[in-house]
Amino acid sequence: ETAAGMRQYDPQVSRVTDQHGRELGFLLSLRDVTDRELREQRLSVLNRVLRHNLRNKVDIIKSHAEALGDERDDDHVTAIMAAADDITELGHKARTIDQFVSESGEVRRVDIVDVIEAVRADLEPDDSAIVITVSVPEAAIVETNREALEGALESALDNAVRYAVSAVDISLETHADGYEIVVADDGPGIPRRELASIDAGTETPLQHGTGLGLWQLEWAVTTMGGDLSFETADGTTVRFTVPDQANGSPTTAREEP
Repeated sequence: ETAAGMRQYDPQVSRVTDQHGRELGFLLSLRDVTDRELREQRLSVLNRVLRHNLRNKVDIIKSHAEALGDERDDDHVTAIMAAADDITELGHKARTIDQFVSESGEVRRVDIVDVIEAVRADLEPDDSAIVITVSVPEAAIVETNREALEGALESALDNAVRYAVSAVDISLETHADGYEIVVADDGPGIPRRELASIDAGTETPLQHGTGLGLWQLEWAVTTMGGDLSFETADGTTVRFTVPDQANGSPTTAREEP
């Protein structure tokens, strides 16, 4: 309890020694984490609202819209169903972001090739005219945050499949710190205004994007400690690095079962 009210502190205790290693005492430091704790509490509450309340309300909207659709088939019912699906997807992206931003994000041994294959299978396009090609080694093992890696790939591939005209290319290349993932499509390219918020690091009325997809990609790559870049001159090419947190050279040996 302080003059400014109740505050929370993170205590750290360090040993103090002389040049001969003899213990002289201890250093106690107190770091004020009140604002951080409040921020995490608010994020936790908002996440619960998105996970439960929002999803339940959307289910109610869709069930009533489907009932209306049994009686009439018009553009209003179609618009309601589409908007409900968009809200559901927004909640899904928010929960995905929460998994690797708010939680501990344990670093573990991951085969990037397996993650690419799993995410690709979930995002296989309905349009058979879109051809997805994958150029990856037999294996690419690093130590990283798996949830963040999945979130980055999901966002990049979802955007590519959604806007591609006929082709999406996924490649994995070795990089000085680990690996680089490249996702390219032959679509119209991400509009400059969509990237403006990411470049600015904030959402403003003049830089408002269309959703959380690019933010999911940005935060996921940041969580992994990687670099992210976009090329939009001819379609869209997304590049992001996956550093090996083991601080060693990338290996192409399969994980042990």
